[in-house]
Amino acid sequence: MNDAEKTISPKVIASAVTSILLVAVIAAIGAITPDLFSGLGVWAPVVYAAVVSVGATLAGFIKRDSLRK
Repeated sequence: MNDAEKTISPKVIASAVTSILLVAVIAAIGAITPDLFSGLGVWAPVVYAAVVSVGATLAGFIKRDSLRK
């Protein structure tokens, strides 16, 4: 096994950290101003999940991984 197989990819770490931060931000905004997302109605959970998944995907896409080319 080489080093690339033993280490966690920076892309995975960037996606995980971004997901955690976005969940915290959305939860804080929802707790402070609950009426902000009331216009979304039943679609609010879908929008929350979409924001986190798109952010994580973009973070993983943007991050470079020098061990895996």
